[in-house]
Amino acid sequence: MSRADLLERLAGICVARGWTQAVSPFDFDTMPTTAIDGAFRITVTAQQTVPQLNYAEDRFDLFDIWLAKRHVAQAPEAYQVLTADLEALYGAIVRDGDDVTGEYTVAAGAQVEIGHENGQEFAVGRLQVPLNYEVSL
Repeated sequence: MSRADLLERLAGICVARGWTQAVSPFDFDTMPTTAIDGAFRITVTAQQTVPQLNYAEDRFDLFDIWLAKRHVAQAPEAYQVLTADLEALYGAIVRDGDDVTGEYTVAAGAQVEIGHENGQEFAVGRLQVPLNYEVSL
């Protein structure tokens, strides 16, 4: 499984939850406000690579899944929904890696963070998931 395959797999899990992939993987700036609710984006940061025999390597990468929730004037409710959505997403990723594909595992250290920029009508939650997977070179 490659890094690109894993990005596609995680995006599929998000889409299956009814969310929409953002126009840009780097921010939500180009996303129309009317379509921001449930928009997600995924970024990845390479962490560690362990060489293996036969042109393979074990990779440990951090995948950040960013989810936007429109809140207008209901920030506490949006915060609760984002927290619940990200916790459910974490469970779905663990189950997918362990039971469905068997091609990756979630390492210890997952984190959830919720934030809001002044003047924006939406809050953004981030699920940071450390994943371990094997790659054939």
